This record gives sequence, structure tokens and C-alpha cells, in this order.
Amino acid sequence: MICSRLTRLILLPAASLCLLSGTAGASTRGYDAVGNPLSGLLILLGLLFAFALFCYAYLLLDRLEQRRVDRMAKDNDIDGLVRALRSSWLGTKAARALGSTGDERAIEPLLGALGDRREYIRKAAAGALGMLGDPRAIEPLSVALNDRYASVRDCASRALESIRKRKGRSSGIA
Repeated sequence: MICSRLTRLILLPAASLCLLSGTAGASTRGYDAVGNPLSGLLILLGLLFAFALFCYAYLLLDRLEQRRVDRMAKDNDIDGLVRALRSSWLGTKAARALGSTGDERAIEPLLGALGDRREYIRKAAAGALGMLGDPRAIEPLSVALNDRYASVRDCASRALESIRKRKGRSSGIA
């Protein structure tokens, strides 16, 4: 999701600039306006290298942030995870971590996250509520079955199924 946005923000304008510039246009014949061979190709390779470096930095930062969320989950820092849930960068990671804690304090923030404007946060919140298995989530998850995104509807459906199975086991119904 974020990588496709990065592609649109970086690669497409860079390629457009390269194609629209005189240097790149002349390089289609193998030479630029001054007579240097393949300078447009070198510019394009430089842009591709910069893009690859940017993607590597993104992956490195993402891994560091995942470690941060993992540390909060390990330390049972529910308040820190709830703050991270509001972050666009850490939201999905925090939702999964909240679901895996099994802590009852995570339910209300996750129920609130079902109303988030970002579909990937709603999807992660639905999955986390399914992991927690609390019956209070049944009504909000039922509402999420009407979400405009299929991925959110699918996660809400699986979460409801998981909660109903747990509820059946706890009440003695097989």
C-alpha cells in the first residue's frame, strides 16, 4: 500500500521528467544535445538507484518500528500500543499487537479503530478483535460487515466467526 504510493510519488514524476527533458529525449537516439552518448540512460539509472535506496530505507525504518511495537507488546504497554494505534505508520502493527496481548483494556481502543477513516486500520482492528474474542465486539463487527472495502468485510466476518466459536466453547455448546 505505502510502497505503491511511494512509487507514484517518486518514480512516475522522475520518469516523466526524464522523458520530457531534452537530455532524455535526445538520448533515445543514443546521444544528448552535446554529443555525450547514453547520458539519458545514466540519469535514469541514477534515478532508479535513488529509488532503490529510498525503498531500502523505508524497509529498514519499517523493521525498526516493528521492533518498537514488539517491545511495547512484550512490556505489556497497552497505553503505548493505543497511542501507536492512532499512528498511520504504526497503526496496523499496533492493532495486531493489541490483539495478541489478550488484555481486556485493548478492546475499547480497537472498537474505536473500527471507525477509523483508513481501511487498513479498520481491517487490522477487526482481526485483533477476533483474536481477543470478546462478545462486546459482535455488534461493531456486524456493522463492519457493511464496510465499503471487501478486505474489512472479510476480516470482520472471520473475527465474528472466531468470537462465536469461542462463545460456543465457553458456554459448553460445541
